Amino acid sequence: MTYEINHRSLSSFILNIQDVERLIEIHRVLTGDARGRRRNVEVLNKSAVVLLTACLEAFIEDLAEESFDFLLSTATTPDAIPDSVRTLASKPLAESKDERKVWELAGDGWKDVLANHRSFVIARYIEGFNTPKPDKVDKLFKELIGLNSLSSCWHWRKMSHQSASDYLTKLVEDRGSIAHRTRANQRINKDYVTGYRDFVYRVAACSYNSVRTHLLNLTGKEPWTEYTGS
Repeated sequence: MTYEINHRSLSSFILNIQDVERLIEIHRVLTGDARGRRRNVEVLNKSAVVLLTACLEAFIEDLAEESFDFLLSTATTPDAIPDSVRTLASKPLAESKDERKVWELAGDGWKDVLANHRSFVIARYIEGFNTPKPDKVDKLFKELIGLNSLSSCWHWRKMSHQSASDYLTKLVEDRGSIAHRTRANQRINKDYVTGYRDFVYRVAACSYNSVRTHLLNLTGKEPWTEYTGS
């Protein structure tokens, strides 16, 4: 089974988030740059929050699928796959009452078993994946490629891992309030939007590079070049 690797996750993310930039620009055109509270434009800020969360959701989905496809396409034996992933992938065979199921591993059958595992994990975590909270993100990458705690890479100057996790959780919760009640738990202003825009950029970049390093260590091959922000 062959997969096409096109490194779509980050390029798509950067393209998608341009819609948020457009909303910020519309806000500036309508209200100017002077200090002070703006009235009748909060709908733009709310829309930006929904879009920001959607951009991150799509990025996490693409990165997860892309990373697994790379791992499987480069593996020549089952030993190239992390033990935790192989254990999860083989669980349906071990639990099956049909003793013939074990023969599905014969030859290159292990690749089909892993491909089925991919479909199962994606169906469980990605289909309907509209709340990219840290715990869900961590479980997704742990089960797909054996990467422990992807969210632990979310830290930079003046932002600890725990603060980043809390910050993302708040974004997701505010997005939920807007989407389901049309109102957030707090007033959403332009500073809120630009702050979260920068935050989401950093989360995406850190995740992209962390997954790259993990795959490089597993396979000895570089799945994509490191993202430096340029």
